[in-house]
Amino acid sequence: MRYRTNLLPDDVKARKSLRLGDLIMVLLVVFFITGLVTVGVMYERRFIAIQKGIASLNFQKNQLLFEEDRTKEILRRIEGIQARQAEDGKVVNLLESLIRGKIFWSRILAQITYIVPEGVWLNSLSSSGRESGRELVLRGTALSNKWVARFLFYLENHPDFSGVSLKYSRLTKMAGRDLYGFEVHAVLSPGAGRF
Repeated sequence: MRYRTNLLPDDVKARKSLRLGDLIMVLLVVFFITGLVTVGVMYERRFIAIQKGIASLNFQKNQLLFEEDRTKEILRRIEGIQARQAEDGKVVNLLESLIRGKIFWSRILAQITYIVPEGVWLNSLSSSGRESGRELVLRGTALSNKWVARFLFYLENHPDFSGVSLKYSRLTKMAGRDLYGFEVHAVLSPGAGRF
């Protein structure tokens, strides 16, 4: 029977097993360092993403602050415009109260000027009564009763006058010519001669 003989010294055998242990240890250290690097890279990317998010939020915050300042400025302008409108409204109300119920005779006379036909001349115009029911008395001369009738028709169909009535129409002689003197009464319609 043959016996094996160990030609290697015992300390060499121990080194061989140490080398395997060293190799395992080196592999563990490499895996550990690789893991640390991987975790570091992941955290660095996460940190960069967080920094980008913070920068984006700061930009949005600045935009909102800018918009808030613009909004405040616009609101101040609107308040100024509303204050001026309120003041203008007071002035308009004051002016309306001053002219409310007043008759502007220039407008009434202008309307009558357009109503009077060619064959009629007005000699006088007078008014009486209150502002709400003011009555006009128109006296004049016409070439014929036909012209007086036309004048009455124009007055009756004008929106500023109502209750038109002929009080008289008389034949008179002037410079050898037949003329008709007349008197017409009319009531100013509400709003006539007013703004």
